[in-house]
Amino acid sequence: MNLRLSGAGNFAARSYHRIRETMSGALSFAADTLFNGKKMVAIITLLCFIFTSILSQGLHAAVEMKQDSEKLAKALDEFVIPYTAGRITDARYFGSDRVAVVIQDYHCHPEVQKNISRILSLLDEKYGIGKIYVEGGVGKIDTSWSELIEDREMKEKIVSTLLETSRLTGAEYFSIRARKPDILQGLEDEKIYSANMQRLGR
Repeated sequence: MNLRLSGAGNFAARSYHRIRETMSGALSFAADTLFNGKKMVAIITLLCFIFTSILSQGLHAAVEMKQDSEKLAKALDEFVIPYTAGRITDARYFGSDRVAVVIQDYHCHPEVQKNISRILSLLDEKYGIGKIYVEGGVGKIDTSWSELIEDREMKEKIVSTLLETSRLTGAEYFSIRARKPDILQGLEDEKIYSANMQRLGR
């Protein structure tokens, strides 16, 4: 008995074409995926480059600034200057454990000089002052002469009179009252300071 299946050849041809299309699609998908994978790797590499060479510097600086401000806040933690004595106008952190305090003052004003002495006392109580550098001073500024006055009441009167007549600075006043005669050091270079004083006619 002969059986002839109509369209059997067409079915085989169609199956072959379908398999071929499927294989072609799979290869195309694989190629696209590979290409997209390369694109993805390229994008990730570019982002890493941007982050490490450009953004990281700004980020690093921002982190450092935050750490600096935290260290500064810690250094000044609980340190309060009475508003009647003065105020903190600026603060900077330079990466050192040492602290420098600059006190700006109105020269030859007794009340201001007393306030400077108060601020120095507060700083000394909280942190312990190692050295005070005095503007307009040259070399070691010795206040041990005040120790020669044995009468405390007399000593206070003499020191107060010298302060009131602008012959004593707030730093010297602090040095005498705190009994730290070796704490003061002049900030000026003698030759330069003397030359400037001559230019001013003093």
